[in-house]
Formats: sequence, C-alpha cells, structure tokens
Amino acid sequence: MSLANISGIPDKHWQPPFVALETTMGEVIIELYWKHAPITCRNFAELARRGYYNGTKFHRIIRDFMIQGGDPTGTGKGGVSIYGECFDDEIHDDLKHTGAGILSMANSGPDSNGSQFFITLAPTQWLDGKHTIFGRIHSGMHFSQSVSIIQSQVGIIRGVQVLYSDSNPLEVDLVINLPHDGVRLIFDPVVQRLKIIEIYNMKLVKLKYCGLPFNSPEVLPSIEQIEHSFGATHPGVYDSDKQVFVLNFRGLSFYFPIDSKFQPGYAHGLGSLQFPNGTSPLVAKTAIYVGNMAAGSVGSEEHCLKAPPPPLPLVCYHNNLYLEKGEVVRDKVRTRGLRLHLFTEGNSATRVLLEPKRHNLLKEVWFGDTCEDVLSALGAPSRVFYKSEDKMRIHSPHAHKRDKIRRSDFFYNYFTLGLDVLFDAKTHCVKKFVLHTNYPGHYNFNMYHRCEFVLSLPPEISKTDSGELIDVSPSPITITAYTKWDKVNEQLKASARPVVLNRASSTNTTNPFGCTFCYGIRDAIVEVMANQHIASVTLYTTA
Repeated sequence: MSLANISGIPDKHWQPPFVALETTMGEVIIELYWKHAPITCRNFAELARRGYYNGTKFHRIIRDFMIQGGDPTGTGKGGVSIYGECFDDEIHDDLKHTGAGILSMANSGPDSNGSQFFITLAPTQWLDGKHTIFGRIHSGMHFSQSVSIIQSQVGIIRGVQVLYSDSNPLEVDLVINLPHDGVRLIFDPVVQRLKIIEIYNMKLVKLKYCGLPFNSPEVLPSIEQIEHSFGATHPGVYDSDKQVFVLNFRGLSFYFPIDSKFQPGYAHGLGSLQFPNGTSPLVAKTAIYVGNMAAGSVGSEEHCLKAPPPPLPLVCYHNNLYLEKGEVVRDKVRTRGLRLHLFTEGNSATRVLLEPKRHNLLKEVWFGDTCEDVLSALGAPSRVFYKSEDKMRIHSPHAHKRDKIRRSDFFYNYFTLGLDVLFDAKTHCVKKFVLHTNYPGHYNFNMYHRCEFVLSLPPEISKTDSGELIDVSPSPITITAYTKWDKVNEQLKASARPVVLNRASSTNTTNPFGCTFCYGIRDAIVEVMANQHIASVTLYTTA
C-alpha cells in the first residue's frame, strides 16, 4: 500500500478493489470502479482509511429509492473531500443506475462532490448523467450458504429441488429450483458460487422498478410496460433457435418470446414492432447476474450461463477461514502434513467504512500436532465430533476386553475448509486428515465446502523381465479434487478390491445416493463415487 503522506492524497497506484461498510444492521461489501471513476474512488477509500466516516449515520433513507450517508454533521449539508471543498464529476455513459445496490456520489449540482454518497434501493434511471457512479454491492454467495438460508425459511419456501448431473458434475450447473416461487438459483459447478438468479414464472412474483410494479397480477410485463418502466434502450438480441428477444441491461436481462417473422423489423427496438390484434408479447423470463452480458451476440442466454461466477463476497465470510489451496506435504515415503493457503477477513483500524479486508494466510498442520497446535493454526473448528464406536474393533486381538477408561477419538470438523482432523483419544495428537470434495450425489454433499487439495505421489515403478527399470525418473502423479479415479488408478497400483462403503446414520437409516468404494494407496484411502469422481481422501500416518 503506497501513500503520498498520511494526511494528503494517496498515490495513484493505491487502489483497494473493495470497501466494507459496517453498520448496526450488518456488513456490506462494496466493489469500487477504479477504471471509470479513479478520482471518486480514491476520495471514498481514503476518507474511509482516515476514519472520516466513523460514527456517521445514514441521515436520509427513502424506501424503494436510496439511502444517503457520508456526512459527519448528519444534516445532509456537511462533508468535504480529500481534495478540498469539492471535486468534478466522473460520469460515463456505460454506467447507469439500473437497479438496487449502485454506489453513487451525492451532490448539490454539477462538479460539487464532497464526502456524501448514496446506495440505490431500486432502479433510479432519472439520476443517470447527474451523479457519479463509482461502485456497487458485491455478490457471489456459496451454494451451502444459499441452502442454509432456504432451510431457515421452511414453511415459507416450499418444494425446493436441487438439480445436478450425476455423470458430469463439473460440466453442468448446480441449480436450486423453487417451483412454487418460479425462481431458479444457478451456481457454477466448479467453485459452487451463485452466478445467476432466474425468474422463469413471472406470474408467481411481483416485481417493482423505481417503487412502481412492472410485473404483478394487475400489471402485465408487456413490451410497452418494460419500455415505460425502464426507458428507451438499444434493440434486443434475437435468438432464432429459441425465437426470443433478449433485452439486456447491466446485471439484468428480459426474455420476450417473439415469432421469427418479426425479426427483420426489430432493428428500431421492440416497441417499433406491430403485432396482430394489438397483442404484445409478455416477458417470459428475467435473469439477474453480475456485470454485462455480451451485447449484440446471438445466443446470449448461453453466454450468460457460461459467464464466470463472481468471487465470494466478504459479506459472506462470517469470520470463517476459507481454503484457496491445500498442499499435501510428503517426503520420499510418507505424508507429513498439510500446507494450507487460506483467506479470511483481516483487521482494520476503522469501524464504519473499511478497506478490503480479505487477508491471506499460510498455515501448516502436521501429523503428531496437538489440539493446541491445530487451534493455533486454524482457529476453532465448526464442530467437534466424537466417534461413538469403532467398527474396526472386531479385528483387534483384544476386542473382547473392556476398556478400563472409556476413550473416544474425536474430529475437528472445518466445514468451510472441507477438512476433518482426527485426534487420538489417548495422546490428543493428529492421526488422520480427511479431505472432502463436496460433489453432488454424495451422502455428505453440502456439509463441507470443496477442499482444493493437491496430492503428488510417485508412480509404482515397473520392471522388465530382466529386472531393469523401464523409467529411472518417473514423473509424479498429481491428484486433486477434480481428478477422476479411472485416470490415475492404473498408475497408482491401488488395492485391487475396494471396500464398499454404504453410509447411514441413526436419524437417516437410508442412503438414496448409493454406496461408494474405498481404495488404499500408500498412506491414503481414496473414496470414489460411481461416476469415478473422488469423494474424499483420508491421509493417515504410518510412523
């Protein structure tokens, strides 16, 4: 972080991408538009860094319009910028007040920006060209957090469906379908974060724009109604295969079913088309997403579905640790432990408006570490789970003897890391690590985040009949959360016959997902699903 001086204007290279707004109602993460409004972003970020906004309040709140803050006097008449009294506007045609969550500067006229800002609660297109837009509320919630919210609304949200592909879980989007509400939540299948909110049954929802409904039982979402509510826009994109026009705004698209015979006449906008008997097509579907869709491209619905998901917003961190990458550390013959590249919320000196708080950490945990060592490295676990029974005890030569003191091995469950740490009941030291991949169709799906691990193993060295080595320097085999077992099994020379694992619990004695198969390789047990994806890897010590 490079600053000119503590009280002056920051260096131009200082451009924190996010700012966290802490309020009495919770934390909101804001993405700053440095490319479009660098002067405004620098003013906002530097005032936050200095603590200028500490203790201020939103002095003006108007329902379905906006909330305004940034005035230390609380009157709406105070506040100065880091440049002096006022600074000029930075207005761009490609940034519009198209919906809720837009961060914009409050002013008393052209080029009169100070410290005050507002956040829109609805589309406010009449403000375009008058106020500098310099940020937005960030998004990108994880799948498990979305499910948790839906579960908390049981009785209100009914008939929830989770849709996924058994055969290609990394190629097909994860979908939470709410048929009674006409809404689909679409998640990226790899990082499992929300990327699209799709409203596919407009009759089941009521939608407002600028505080006025444009879709309700009384107000039908016709072409005329959309143009009346949202104003004039560029012509829609026509998809001849699906016979729909797609009208794109930033973060929002409307889909109109229109017969192909009207295609030649749409160049002047949907409103210019003449339909028989005065009937106008209605919006069939609405999509909400982050950023811009590829304007002017045919098949833009497919483009939207393939768009990369946004990063996990800081507002979803909830003071948890998250795993960016986990390296399995090995010597020549055995696994020693894990090297974890983590990120979480960092510390800040201010309390109201904060600089980006993502904080990267590098931690290591080893076999033989004590509970205190693990707690010091990873913090408190999400849950501590005690093994109620040992199903392998029957194979022990002392199985018939009763323990003098009843002990139980116990797990530290780190759900957001996709990691379990097993401690020995007697020594309280680490004896196993379990890495979870969180694939749909597995018994534990949605309990853990995906563990982004990397495990490198030397292949089994083959020999010729004469005993000479075929390859004196074999390349290592890399296994990750995305490796398919049938691609590496032959090289690893795993145990020929797997152990069949059929999970159940005292509260759920049936397992609709079927059994999995466990293979032993070196000092690890790999649990494999029927589709050949790896469900978990258990690492144990042989020392």
